[in-house]
Amino acid sequence: MSETFWTAVGAKGTTLASGGVIWQANLTRRALAFNQLMAADAIRSRLDAQAPDVRLS
Repeated sequence: MSETFWTAVGAKGTTLASGGVIWQANLTRRALAFNQLMAADAIRSRLDAQAPDVRLS
């Protein structure tokens, strides 16, 4: 097999690997955003539970 063939195979492999890294980075970014929303909701729930009762008569 010629050197050109192996160069092409290496280039395609590199392209696929780069696509995988980009895909994983995107998944990580989405997971981080979701976790931040969940943490904010948990903090809000704790603050609501600790808030004093206010009664209007």
